[in-house]
Amino acid sequence: MNIRAQIHTQNILHNYDVIVRKLGKDKIIAPVVKANAYGLGAVEIVKLLEGKKPLLYYVATLDEALELRPYSKADLVVFGGLSAGQEDYFIAHNIIPALKSEEDMRLWHEAAKRLGRPLPCHIHLDTAMNRTGIRARGDSDSTFYTRGLDVRCILSHFVSSEETDTPLNQEQIDHFLSRAAQYELAYDCAIVKSMANSSAIFNFPESHFDLVRPGGALWGVEMQAGQGDDLKPALQVDVKVLQVSDIKTGQSVGYNELYRAERPQRIATLAIGYADGLHWPASNQASFYWNGQPCKIAGSVSMDLTTVILPQDLSDDDMPRAGEYMELIGDNQRIETLAQACGARAYEMQISFGNAPRIVAKYL
Repeated sequence: MNIRAQIHTQNILHNYDVIVRKLGKDKIIAPVVKANAYGLGAVEIVKLLEGKKPLLYYVATLDEALELRPYSKADLVVFGGLSAGQEDYFIAHNIIPALKSEEDMRLWHEAAKRLGRPLPCHIHLDTAMNRTGIRARGDSDSTFYTRGLDVRCILSHFVSSEETDTPLNQEQIDHFLSRAAQYELAYDCAIVKSMANSSAIFNFPESHFDLVRPGGALWGVEMQAGQGDDLKPALQVDVKVLQVSDIKTGQSVGYNELYRAERPQRIATLAIGYADGLHWPASNQASFYWNGQPCKIAGSVSMDLTTVILPQDLSDDDMPRAGEYMELIGDNQRIETLAQACGARAYEMQISFGNAPRIVAKYL
């Protein structure tokens, strides 16, 4: 095995408990397990979290929900809403759409009318993201369709919940509450409300409302340094050394001569490349670690291989050898640090590793 990826399940359970303590027991925790649980394996994560008995999970697509349905009796809610022709799949498999448009509302309302019973749904309001979600101008039509539906939650998404100094966060909260009140008036009942994602859980307690939606926080990913510093990273990645070589002053390493040695150096070639999720912009930027010492990438990250400079002060006996492993993500380097060196986001990088076909994770 060239790349050892380990997922520390006890850290995920620890992070879940951290969130519970942060919120109190009166809040509903709805884990977000879309994109294969951010690359960690949605089926395994759901099976793990079943011991915590969450009432619902959020996913991005109907296909993701169908994959998880055999492993949980909890509600499965699809952020992407529904499309015409999908109604029977949602109904047959007890999957709940987060209705994102007036058209979604109409389709689900007509399906409920056809069956002669209310159908469960969440309602997704766009409060500034401008991607999906019902816009304010669509509220008057959409509130009509709440009649005959089982509206279980109204939700929205923050634009910048990891940033504490932008006024947009409070503007979104106020906008959300004002619009949610219209739906509650039309529905003639209080409705569970949700805005807080992982960052908002730690940064904006006023946005906790009834239900929170942690994703990255469960995996111990910080969107900003010190944000949830009691969270523990779930993912560890170590990479096999294939070869150790000496290069002379002036010699280049890898494609396109991106690195040229200014003195005699020893390099290690590692069995990982951009096909395995290590982004090309890590070239000459990011580091691996050998016995706690950083080893900077030398030259270009290629499809299958990456080369690093070994510390000058290592004796021959302390040098890594072919077949040994160097740390990429672990005690010495969090995924956030690696992602920053690659010009990426931690979520993006974790999903890249998780979806790489040559990486098979082990659950500890």
